[in-house]
Amino acid sequence: MRIFCTARDFNLENSEGIISPYGMIFWEYEKTNRRLFTQVPKICKECKLFPSCSGICSQKIIEGGENVKCILDDNFTVNDYISMNFNNQILKQKILKS
Repeated sequence: MRIFCTARDFNLENSEGIISPYGMIFWEYEKTNRRLFTQVPKICKECKLFPSCSGICSQKIIEGGENVKCILDDNFTVNDYISMNFNNQILKQKILKS
């Protein structure tokens, strides 16, 4: 039996490789290279938050290229970003303790 490996819709078109019955993954070379060598968009490189941002996910970059939009808008300040990260860390800790 062949199981297709993908983090999306679990169909052949979105498959990044194949998992063998023994648990080995056989990656599709071109798709893997495309993901590994995605470039950080210009909008990210010019952003004041870039050094502390996890960035836009590689899938969104592949799908949108340079037209990809950031989830942060121009009104989002450094203090907003710090608060958001702090709150996310607190939530993670609470979830892990549950």
